Amino acid sequence: MKFWLPYLLLLLPLHSFSQLDSLKGNVKSVKENVRYAEKAGLTLYHRDLDFGQFSLTDETIFNEFKRGLLPRSLSAPTQKEFDTKGRLIQLTFFTNNNDSFFTSNWKYIYDENNNLIQEKLEFSNGDYQITNYRYKPFKDSIDRIMTEVSYSNDPDWFNMKQYFYSNTAQPIEVRELSGFGWDRKVNYKYDDSGRLIAEINSDVKRVLKYDSIMKIEIFHDSAAEYYKETFNYYDDGSLREKISGCSPNLIAGACQRTFYIYDDKRRKAKTYYYWRGTDSLFSHTEYEYYTDNSLKKISWFYKDEPISRNFAEYFYKNKELTKAVLNTADNTTVIEFEYKVDSHSNWIEQKKFVNNNLFYSRKREIIYRD
Repeated sequence: MKFWLPYLLLLLPLHSFSQLDSLKGNVKSVKENVRYAEKAGLTLYHRDLDFGQFSLTDETIFNEFKRGLLPRSLSAPTQKEFDTKGRLIQLTFFTNNNDSFFTSNWKYIYDENNNLIQEKLEFSNGDYQITNYRYKPFKDSIDRIMTEVSYSNDPDWFNMKQYFYSNTAQPIEVRELSGFGWDRKVNYKYDDSGRLIAEINSDVKRVLKYDSIMKIEIFHDSAAEYYKETFNYYDDGSLREKISGCSPNLIAGACQRTFYIYDDKRRKAKTYYYWRGTDSLFSHTEYEYYTDNSLKKISWFYKDEPISRNFAEYFYKNKELTKAVLNTADNTTVIEFEYKVDSHSNWIEQKKFVNNNLFYSRKREIIYRD
């Protein structure tokens, strides 16, 4: 959500991976296809397939090597189209290895302020789903989303979200009403410095009141929230601790406390995890970086073990990820990438190898406006 960005930045690390799918230049459209090698995925984990195929984040990349079993239907061709401002206006997924028959098609419409105002999803069987967004400018001249309404060709399905803000334009509440029959509300609380300190998810009980002119629907909180996260910070504003799921309505195992430690460049250096609301350490993670802030190594420690038996290392060339190695107590997995690039320095072919065996060949056809 657009309004949430400033607060997300407080919670995310101050580094990023090279974006394998980044595009340079004035791109009009991109066609892409992935061809898997014979037997690809038979001995690999499902998430190995995704690794290097989508944007990477430090919280998920370690497990990208380990989760799942077999490939999903990622071999289906896709096509992206952009307008003259570089905004994505259409994303189409085609049937496997056939770019003539689509399975789903996303279309996006923006207003003059670059706000997304409509998103339409079309399916090959004629079904569709439309979401309309409405914004309001605040005193700081920033447009913030006010309502989000979704509906489809099924007359019994709809979803509506309403966003509420404080006098300082901070989001304080999001209400959701769904045609599936469930409702919820999310509340946000801040400290005196404007930093998010709590996000509270609650069930919503609707109480209807009527007058002689119109029906008025009023939302009330349920007896107790079903999920809550709280945050506290260091003096410099960096996130120090996050407490998640510690609610009397949830099982004890859902409760997790996470502590963050940063280096002298404000990059995340260590993360400590405590479960079940106790002071018993479950695990901790350590991060190392190259001089350009690209992630170099993630090490995972079980409880208080002094030496990590599980770690992942990353290697780059021209800011593109070329190699990733996962070491565990049982084995080592090596993932390597080879690229071919065009005159705009965008890759047009990417080959992925796992333990020296070709896993897929991924090709892109890029059309430029200039």
